[in-house]
Amino acid sequence: MREMLRATHEPLGFSRAILFVLHRDRGIEAQHQLEDGEPVEPAAALATTSEILAVFRNASAYAYGNESDLSASLVDVRGWYVLSAVTGADGIYGVLYADGHARPHPRVWHIELFRALATIGALARENGMLLTRTQELAMRDPLTGLLNRRSFGMRLLSEIDATKRTGRGCAFAIVDVDDFKSINDSGGHQHGDDTLTAIARTLQHTTRIEDVVARYGGDEFVILFPNVDRRLGEEFVERISATLRHRGFHARSERRARPTTQRMRRRCLPAPIARCTRPKRTARTAIASSPQSRLARKTNEAPGVFRRGASQ
Repeated sequence: MREMLRATHEPLGFSRAILFVLHRDRGIEAQHQLEDGEPVEPAAALATTSEILAVFRNASAYAYGNESDLSASLVDVRGWYVLSAVTGADGIYGVLYADGHARPHPRVWHIELFRALATIGALARENGMLLTRTQELAMRDPLTGLLNRRSFGMRLLSEIDATKRTGRGCAFAIVDVDDFKSINDSGGHQHGDDTLTAIARTLQHTTRIEDVVARYGGDEFVILFPNVDRRLGEEFVERISATLRHRGFHARSERRARPTTQRMRRRCLPAPIARCTRPKRTARTAIASSPQSRLARKTNEAPGVFRRGASQ
């Protein structure tokens, strides 16, 4: 939005530009203000009969006038002014205002260019929101809303780099649902989806704000615990296991490398804690070497998302 405001100064020639927005609790206020193309602290005061109010009420899409007009927008209008609504899919987002032009009187093309700038700014805002939403969807698992495998890999690599720089510890756990196929077969795919969603909610509610919970794929979840040692990491896994049991899932934590032989209809198995602070230990080797890591063994290779660190 500040780029839109800068464009009112160069090339349009206004010395002051302000973006007003409407807040439910605070009313209309200046969100951004530029003087001669440079940002300043917003300090504009609306006139009691300001045309900005009419624009927010959808009474008009734009307006212009002089400082002597009774309907002048601000108490300190500089020469002549122009304002235009900045609209989006959700209605009017704000009002773009400008004054202090070098010419003493407005021309028609001044007004038209200003309105076009407000339209371009609105489109840029919509496109930015759409891009942000698209990026967010690309990072999330559509069923559970958790981070997906690719996003988790990026976060894990970042955390490993941080442990190398700071010397702090980190850990991760793998949660695997045994015999998930039988859940789908006996209760239908919707029941399987509900089971995965319930597990995802439980993991989110049981972990800390800084922990990272992700759906790695299928019936497997992963949890990253930043800034922990082995003892604290194991305590977190035990707490998660206890919560899962309390909510109707049979869960137990494994600390030794041994296969899972017992089958149950609903069972979540947190994997052993894997330290991330060992020299040259990468996300790929950390997950691949976890005793319960069927994630890698199912495809007979380490997860490709972690290949970045293979040569370290």
